[in-house]
Amino acid sequence: AFSMTIKQRISGMVGTNSYYVNYNDEGYLIDAPDGIGKWTRELKVEGYPLDYILLTHGHFDHVMGLEEVLSVYPEAAIYLSSEDKSLVEEGNKEILRSFGIPLSLYSIPSPFIYNDYSSSIGPFRVIKTPGHTKGGVCLYNEEGNILFSGDTLFEEGEGRTDLGGDWKELVESLRNLSLLPEKTTVLPGHGGKTDIKREKMRLGF
Repeated sequence: AFSMTIKQRISGMVGTNSYYVNYNDEGYLIDAPDGIGKWTRELKVEGYPLDYILLTHGHFDHVMGLEEVLSVYPEAAIYLSSEDKSLVEEGNKEILRSFGIPLSLYSIPSPFIYNDYSSSIGPFRVIKTPGHTKGGVCLYNEEGNILFSGDTLFEEGEGRTDLGGDWKELVESLRNLSLLPEKTTVLPGHGGKTDIKREKMRLGF
């Protein structure tokens, strides 16, 4: 039988959603914003496992909590598209400077050890959605009709492209997502949930 538990928490300096998914007794954390440590410790105390940390993309507000998570779940394996590795290791520093955020706040596991995505992981199909960043991905669970859309697609909006992105690629990625079943629930990297039907109508696809 299909059984999936999904928990959500908003944390970090720009209000980033992270999601904990338990599927067949394996634990998946989708995105790791700063300030996530407290929640991670709660999950641990409640007895939830964490096997995989799945990063939808490499922007600072989705990766700054990695050290906090690994301090609680040191065995968890990090997944990220290799195209966003340089963003995590170097590019984010430029972005933080442009926002006037002190670089001392930015730290990532060192050495930064991660796995590149293949076409699927656990219960998720990995959909490449460049545009917001080069290596952006969305994670789709077909059984539950759920899409974790990162910062590619939001309720009533889509990702910005001025921080290492490309508008033409983003439009192509959004078009690609619009082919998913209309009843698919979309759980984005910021803001509230939506569904494919609603966003597809808004985008005019």
